[in-house]
Amino acid sequence: MKALLLVLLFPCVALADDPSAQQIADKAKDKNNTIGFDDATADIVLKVTTKSKEVRLRQMTIKSKKNEGLSKSVVRFLAPPDVAGAAFLAIENKGRDNDQFLFLPALGKTKRISSSQRSQSFMGTDFSYGDFDGKYLSDANVTKLADETVDGAACYVLDSVPKEAQAGEYGKAKVWIEKSTFMVRKVEFYDKQSSLWKVLRVVKVKNIEGRTVIAESVMEDVKKGSKTEVQLGKIDFKAKIGDDEFTEKALSRG
Repeated sequence: MKALLLVLLFPCVALADDPSAQQIADKAKDKNNTIGFDDATADIVLKVTTKSKEVRLRQMTIKSKKNEGLSKSVVRFLAPPDVAGAAFLAIENKGRDNDQFLFLPALGKTKRISSSQRSQSFMGTDFSYGDFDGKYLSDANVTKLADETVDGAACYVLDSVPKEAQAGEYGKAKVWIEKSTFMVRKVEFYDKQSSLWKVLRVVKVKNIEGRTVIAESVMEDVKKGSKTEVQLGKIDFKAKIGDDEFTEKALSRG
């Protein structure tokens, strides 16, 4: 999950030798969708480790498609039994907040995730629903900081502050974006008192069918002492995905 979670695909791109902070953010956002990839399906395992070292696994499939530059993604949980059958839909919109819907089998209905609920935990993980919006790239005032290297990758570094003072759950973010691919390699999320809250890191990347794919990433909640690891399984870039799969009604069909 674009920022969200998760599995990210970024083809190599190029900008001017000294791009502005906004150009960098725009290019990274253009290569990053709500869940993490476009026009493909993938199997994902989420490994949640609590502060007390209790481990919980979440197995799921993700489908994502892009139309006219806007992404639609659907997540279906397969295991364990307490979450099996649950489904999450994210639809990117232009000029307004993205749409998010959650289907829970126990309730037998689909509910919309409101703006006030975006800070809640996504299915018991260290990701929030708001993390999938990627607003630290799309709806923020960004400032270019000194370049740094992350795990051997030369990165642009951006300071990102929400355009609206009370918008979202975070007060600001610090974002490391790889220069050669515009892959987001690391994000530090700070609360509104400027204390470090969460850290999203890319752990492992690999090349699949000529595409750079994040095989492993982790979101760590510094305050809670917990973390959620995201591990990529099988991915299919040739899957045929119909638009009818990205609707509220389709969430309950399984």
